[in-house]
Amino acid sequence: MDNNLKLQSLLFAATDLLRVNNAWQVIERFCWSERIYQDFNLAFTQSEVNPSNWHENFVIRQWFDLRPELEFRGFVFNQRLVALSQYNHICYYEEIVQRKDHFFNLINESFNNVVKPRLQNYCPNYVVDFVIVEFKNEHKIVTSENVMVIEINPFLPSTDGALFSWNNDSAILEGKNDETIFRIRTVVELSVKALLTLEWRHIIDKDD
Repeated sequence: MDNNLKLQSLLFAATDLLRVNNAWQVIERFCWSERIYQDFNLAFTQSEVNPSNWHENFVIRQWFDLRPELEFRGFVFNQRLVALSQYNHICYYEEIVQRKDHFFNLINESFNNVVKPRLQNYCPNYVVDFVIVEFKNEHKIVTSENVMVIEINPFLPSTDGALFSWNNDSAILEGKNDETIFRIRTVVELSVKALLTLEWRHIIDKDD
């Protein structure tokens, strides 16, 4: 198995491990998560500067089986979807290459019909993570109704730019282009291991 396929499998397993069935598993995931640790450290630091900055919410959502390759990160500037990126961009997925236009149309329709109307009175600029879920309607056709929002992130360099650079692609992210720029990985990244943490490299290097 090549490294790209190994990484695809690892991402799928990591996503499935987020599924929880009881309160203890929720607390367990919180204690293990480096990202939560970092976010809470940042929140505590800000609360020391200004206590009104401390405002945390815990949201429990129904689990849906998600395919990591069908998650995408959108960049919204002045209420317009200006850029869209493959979220798990260190992997090459042939399906995304073949169905790029279809996936873009689904997400763009969902943004214009659902996301934008709900947020237009709150914030003009944000980063939104979409996923296309594979439940089917009665005609077995995947439509924009299959598009779900995972989370909303601040429109700041602290939010990962995926296949966009906050510095080099500032014109794109600030809506200087007339059309939405959609980026995906079109070839296998041969040096993919260099992009991974040491722990993930050890897993990739294990024998098949």
